[in-house]
Amino acid sequence: MSNSFRIHHFDPTLTLLQITCYQSSAYLTLSIVVLLVEMLSGSDITLDHILNWTNIRLDTVLGWFILFAFLLNAGLCSAHLLLIVQRTRQCLDFAATFYLFHLFLCWTYTGAFPTSPVWWVTIVSCAAASTIGGEYLCYQKELEPILVNSAITVAGMRRKTSVRSEDVELQRLTGGGSGGSGGAAVLDVDD
Repeated sequence: MSNSFRIHHFDPTLTLLQITCYQSSAYLTLSIVVLLVEMLSGSDITLDHILNWTNIRLDTVLGWFILFAFLLNAGLCSAHLLLIVQRTRQCLDFAATFYLFHLFLCWTYTGAFPTSPVWWVTIVSCAAASTIGGEYLCYQKELEPILVNSAITVAGMRRKTSVRSEDVELQRLTGGGSGGSGGAAVLDVDD
């Protein structure tokens, strides 16, 4: 008998849809954050601030603003990973895919391979921050208690209720509610 807990079958359609959704949501939030930066700084609204790697620089105020916009977007991408990917071990894959895609998009847009150390430090930092943040959020989500639906008989009536697995385990260990029924968990249901 094989262990069937968390068997995963490769589903390319689901993976492609998740990649598309994550890329779209990440670029949407990046666009919104950069738009806010452009409005606050009074600069022109242009796609260059997202796709032109020469705009992330430390010698101008706008360059700093764009750098911080990318870092803020990395935090927002952590939430995207929680909502879209929902798996701790896949966060690195999706974050790396996004930033590699961004590298090729910037390279294609400008026609030159990014050579700015500031751009590379920013992108690597953003990839690390979104990965670590996404893994943390997904891990916290995976640690939430699982509600177990069970049918409980109360005074001859069958009633469906949600019971936390910790409550079942606590009553099993303490013998509460069962009167020593050989370890079977019987829950008291209060109306």
